[in-house]
Amino acid sequence: MPAQPRRRPIRRRGWIAGGAALLAFLVLALLVTIRALTPGPGHPVADPEPMPSAGALFTPSAPRPPFSVEDREPLTLPQTFRFAQGEFYLQAGSTYLVSFDLSTVKPEDAPGVGMYLGVSFSCITEDGRGVGSIGGTENLLPAEPVSYVNHLLIEPQADGVHSCSIRVNAPYDDVAASGTTIDLSSHWRVTEIDGSAHQAIAEEHLPRTVTPGQPEVAIGQVIPADQLDETSLTVLSSLHVTTCTGVNGSSENGRTWCAADDVNETGSSFDVTTKVDVIGADGSVCVPLEADAQSIDIDKWRHHQLIPLELAVDVPESLCGDALRVSVVIENRGPASLVVHESNSSLIIIADG
Repeated sequence: MPAQPRRRPIRRRGWIAGGAALLAFLVLALLVTIRALTPGPGHPVADPEPMPSAGALFTPSAPRPPFSVEDREPLTLPQTFRFAQGEFYLQAGSTYLVSFDLSTVKPEDAPGVGMYLGVSFSCITEDGRGVGSIGGTENLLPAEPVSYVNHLLIEPQADGVHSCSIRVNAPYDDVAASGTTIDLSSHWRVTEIDGSAHQAIAEEHLPRTVTPGQPEVAIGQVIPADQLDETSLTVLSSLHVTTCTGVNGSSENGRTWCAADDVNETGSSFDVTTKVDVIGADGSVCVPLEADAQSIDIDKWRHHQLIPLELAVDVPESLCGDALRVSVVIENRGPASLVVHESNSSLIIIADG
């Protein structure tokens, strides 16, 4: 038979060997690279690319200040309830001013003379911790409009949602005004303070009984000049007072502040002066900056009242003394003595640049 042609051998072994060598080289190169990039003991690791800040991504579950609430509700004596509730988000490290105003009037044809109405404005954190409460009490007289105005500062300990509401309290059903309906109109607002805030501690000054005679400082606050870079002040104060037309109705801190000698059924006439003075190291006034006075009468039917006060002051660039003294002064003309309560009395000074 004819000879068969010789087939050319296929070099599989050489191809396989070459591929294995290439793979081993690549693995070795990868291991060397990883070792080179891995830090040894004591060597810092480079920070990764920065992520967007939490503040840039975070959307609070409630609006940020400025924030306000308005509400209207009827109240029929006797009745107690909360209304004007609102939620907002506050940040730790900031200071916020919260101001509320509630207005009403007892109808002229309503039975009885005085109608007691207590008002309390309070704020809490999301977990129910109280962060401030302020309010006032007054007897409503027919056809005489009344406004309850007061303020508080909030300095959050942690970021989070806060809520505020107003509680109105007219609990007595055995009075002539029982069944009377009044309309309540409320407004409150929270704002972040850009400058600085100074608040008097009411319990350091109050409660006190102011007898007829010489003027007395009801509440005050001294601001050292080195803590004051701003050029204007807004003084916000509310005094919660009771005239001594009887020995009862003036109780606070476990005692009655109207003694028998303080009582007169006519009530109290008095002047309230909000003033800001520059004082020296010895406490004496070197120059008065601003003052505003009001004359007020409280008879036995009104009995107690919340008195709102406000004063704007321009601060000179150079002061003759070491500090500013902000004070609310009462001069009681009598005939009854006057009690200034710790509860619901406030003094806040906002300083702006």
